[in-house]
Amino acid sequence: MKSFERNHDIKLSISDVGKRINKIGRSAIEEWLMRNNITIHKDTRKYVFAIDVETQLLLPLASNYKRKYTKDWKLRVQTVCGNNQQLYEMLMIELTNETTPPSTRVIPKTEFQKRLLDEMMK
Repeated sequence: MKSFERNHDIKLSISDVGKRINKIGRSAIEEWLMRNNITIHKDTRKYVFAIDVETQLLLPLASNYKRKYTKDWKLRVQTVCGNNQQLYEMLMIELTNETTPPSTRVIPKTEFQKRLLDEMMK
């Protein structure tokens, strides 16, 4: 992974994102960006931040490591990120914000319990 120290590495044009994610066509690329919650900015041209794209590209792998290798998953993610501390930290933020679905299903019996459950699930 690249370090984002140089200014031209910080921003990616939409076509550069397409090369990185192996998609052709502006609409397909922008759809991928929206699906991955990456904000498209506009200066003279549309661009995104490279760190956001790299984070979303590695998130499935990092998430898999967290699930599969519970003891040393952080070391594995750090190894994949190489010297890019920013990318590693972004992945850690994303992975600690993951919500896991409840393992048990709660069935409320009263109206009060139903309202309480609805509030908790928001």
